Amino acid sequence: MIPGLKKLSIIIPAYNEECTIDELLKRVEAATLRLPSMTSISESEIIVVDDASSDGTAGVVKRHGSAVRYMRQD
Repeated sequence: MIPGLKKLSIIIPAYNEECTIDELLKRVEAATLRLPSMTSISESEIIVVDDASSDGTAGVVKRHGSAVRYMRQD
């Protein structure tokens, strides 16, 4: 355990991951729900950085709502 660590940021790079990103996000969300009971982390965030995908990656990520922050770089 890292003393004083309060927030965990999980950054997920993505490029044309429409078929896989939903399952990945579900697993990460489930794992972060267990963090407070296992660590001193009181807050976590999931950030997907989309590297100009041309498929439906953005739509899949956005369906996760406020649980996941979406950023696109062109």
